Amino acid sequence: MQAILAEFRSVATSWRFWSLFGFHDAQLPMHRTRFGLLFYTFQSLLRVTVIFLVLGPAVAADHHDYFGYLSIGLPLFGFYSAAVTSGYGILTRNKIILGNGNVTYLACVMRFMTEHSVRFAFSILGFAGYLAVYPETFNSAMLLLVPGIVIAVVFIFATALTFMVVSSFLPNISEAVNSIMGIMFFATPLLWYAGERGEMRSLIAMVNPFTHLIAVVREPALGRVPEALSYIYACSFTLLVVAVSIWLFGVTRRWMIFKV
Repeated sequence: MQAILAEFRSVATSWRFWSLFGFHDAQLPMHRTRFGLLFYTFQSLLRVTVIFLVLGPAVAADHHDYFGYLSIGLPLFGFYSAAVTSGYGILTRNKIILGNGNVTYLACVMRFMTEHSVRFAFSILGFAGYLAVYPETFNSAMLLLVPGIVIAVVFIFATALTFMVVSSFLPNISEAVNSIMGIMFFATPLLWYAGERGEMRSLIAMVNPFTHLIAVVREPALGRVPEALSYIYACSFTLLVVAVSIWLFGVTRRWMIFKV
């Protein structure tokens, strides 16, 4: 446990590494475009607008907030999904740096967090337009964004750490992991509203942890109070993932790099 705590403390001392490299990683795919990081905003707006125009009349005829619902939900699910799919590649990506002993495993996880936090921040800029059109969205319920964001950040960090460890001894299941996250996209109320698409979909949404992990952020952002059940599910699942990640990391941290 002392060694694990030392790993966590080392994150503060290596902040230059993970902040600069993480920001560079976010910029790299867009460095040849004139938009730069704003290309993430353009991509997100285009996706949300097309879905809004195609599915909006059928799925959200009674909901004026569908554009905002999509603007928050889709990028947030993308962040959660990246913790699984990109988390699986953290060791491989940082193999040389880790082999030189310059940084710790958790600093590499923070590099991932920085990269995808930047991507997420630019992806939800379109939500500002929604708030400008519907200023009544601003109310006291938005204060609940604070605990929602804390839950989301802890879950994403723990999930990325878990799959980084898993990749060291199960390196050949990345395609299966990607497929599972593709299925979860359609099983999560991102394009549709939970409770309005039949009993079976409502049941799937209720037992799906991503439903609640998204709800504790999306509902306050839309000026609504999340259900207590969502907080219970989100907190319980996050604590479970944290416990698993710490245990796995403690068991494998000494030999993990030699398995890459």
